[in-house]
Amino acid sequence: MAEALVHLQRSNSIEAFNRWEIEIPDALIFSTPALPPGWKNDVPFTQAFGDAWLSARKSVAHFVPSALVPNDLNCLINPAHPQFDIRWVVAGPNPFHFDPRLTRP
Repeated sequence: MAEALVHLQRSNSIEAFNRWEIEIPDALIFSTPALPPGWKNDVPFTQAFGDAWLSARKSVAHFVPSALVPNDLNCLINPAHPQFDIRWVVAGPNPFHFDPRLTRP
């Protein structure tokens, strides 16, 4: 949510969001990678990292550190991975609305 909220504040446009709940077997999730110092402020690096992970298709999901919330993780999901199974979706799509206190100017 924090990652999406940053982009919302840049665009001043709150579009409809959906929330999904997905259960992926642990064996198909890569653990947190070691990232170089300064990665949080290096957008080209983080984009290239994500693009390389998606195209390599080495895992269905990947835990990565949050650039916004210290000591928190985001879980990236690759639905194009050959082992991704739509049956892992346990709920969704469900409408998601940001609390208006988070989106005030």
